[in-house]
Amino acid sequence: MSDQPMDITDLFILSKLRNSSFQEIVRELSKNKVTLSESKELAKIKAKIDEGYPLAYILETIEFLDRSFMLDSNVLVPRPETEEWVKHFIFDLKKQISTKYKNDVQVNLIDLATGSGVIGLSIWLELGVFLNHILLSDISGEALNLAQANHKNFSRLFSGSTHPKFAQSDLFTHLQSADLQHFKSWDPTKLNILVSNLPYLPQSDAIDLPNLRHEPEIALFSGQSGLDLFKKLIDQIEDYNLHFDTILLELDPRNIFEASDFIRNVEFFKNYNISILNDFAGRSRVLRLDIL
Repeated sequence: MSDQPMDITDLFILSKLRNSSFQEIVRELSKNKVTLSESKELAKIKAKIDEGYPLAYILETIEFLDRSFMLDSNVLVPRPETEEWVKHFIFDLKKQISTKYKNDVQVNLIDLATGSGVIGLSIWLELGVFLNHILLSDISGEALNLAQANHKNFSRLFSGSTHPKFAQSDLFTHLQSADLQHFKSWDPTKLNILVSNLPYLPQSDAIDLPNLRHEPEIALFSGQSGLDLFKKLIDQIEDYNLHFDTILLELDPRNIFEASDFIRNVEFFKNYNISILNDFAGRSRVLRLDIL
């Protein structure tokens, strides 16, 4: 048995090793000490963390809006900043549905570059009966496999009848016309929504931020400015003539104002209100577009 003092990280890791809650671990340790084998496993995990390897990859799970999602090294580790804006958006959307639409509206949703699916699946689980069509898409087949596994894991908790569709695609390029048809016209009885946490870092960060080396480059970088995929997305929305009531795009605080200016100069988006949302650290994090 080990009697070494444990910090918060130790307790969190131990809770995952024992498949217990953090609170349960704190209570258990007053009665049940950490075993020698657990001490050795903790030491191995903390050594990897010291090397910059994400804890979520080691434990193969991530907490997002009080739910445990499976995670692996094929996808980006969801950040607290992402969790924050998704939480606020779900709250805002529920309020909009109940007040403006009197609970009489259907929601069509696309989550592009879904990764592990934490954004799209969180919205899916919270909106339930209001969903008419939901599509989760990613360019990575490995990412889609993980998102589908997370969907399967949560299916038993879902009370609605609409389940997500999954599609491998480079943004909108390979999506089926039947899926895009939901977003081809305005309908006052429906809300069309696009959410995406696209790769948005400039390529130079691959050298400047070595702590990112364990996460997949395809989920991180977007050209020299970090805006290549963003601009491609905006161009495709116009080319495919897609109509969204609300668009939320997480971006790099260093280039989000450049992204905002880019959209303001696109005629297709002249009827949108463009706003920038700050994260909990006060950094400009999310570009939001709402149809006027």
